[in-house]
Amino acid sequence: MKPFLPQSSQRPQRFCCDHRGLPIVVTLGGYVRLIQTRDYKTDDFLTYISADSTTRFCVQDDVMVGRYGPPIFQVCRGLEGAYNVALMKAKPKGCVSKNYLYYLLKQPAILEYVERLSLRTGGQTGVDLLSLRNYPVLLPSKESQQRVERVLGDLDEKIKLNESISQQLQETAKLIYDFWFVQFDFPMSVEQSAAIGNPDLEGRPYS
Repeated sequence: MKPFLPQSSQRPQRFCCDHRGLPIVVTLGGYVRLIQTRDYKTDDFLTYISADSTTRFCVQDDVMVGRYGPPIFQVCRGLEGAYNVALMKAKPKGCVSKNYLYYLLKQPAILEYVERLSLRTGGQTGVDLLSLRNYPVLLPSKESQQRVERVLGDLDEKIKLNESISQQLQETAKLIYDFWFVQFDFPMSVEQSAAIGNPDLEGRPYS
């Protein structure tokens, strides 16, 4: 079935499950979000497909990897729905946790390895899965994995916070620029507010 964008009035009303029995949100009418690599960066391209038309589902903590580029081998997580053929799910084995697997796959050394071995497929650079499966990994103890997860997880949270602050500062700067250089609505100085006999207007825009 062709992907489509549902009406804004539609709301999630029931669930389907992935292969492990975990719930995936389905919108009104039995449609589920189709996740593409670009969706991990923006929500500008929301697309939905029939939940019955696919068997590939993911939840928010699943580690997803972009199969094709550019850029190749993008490691993502944080969305739930059905994923398209440009993504693959990295499934941890044994005592490996999802969080540790996520940070492991984001290592620059693994990215360089994948890039060297990737082949051109249909005009796009594809991941050489056979070579990737043969990549040697030193597996630490469960306790060491948890320490790595905590440290890198804390850093991720700080990065997100800094990005949020940066975005807010950019929006504030744009607003000030608009007031000052588009609307020419400059704030009053101490001298100007005193000159009109109303010092309380200091810092306020001209009216």
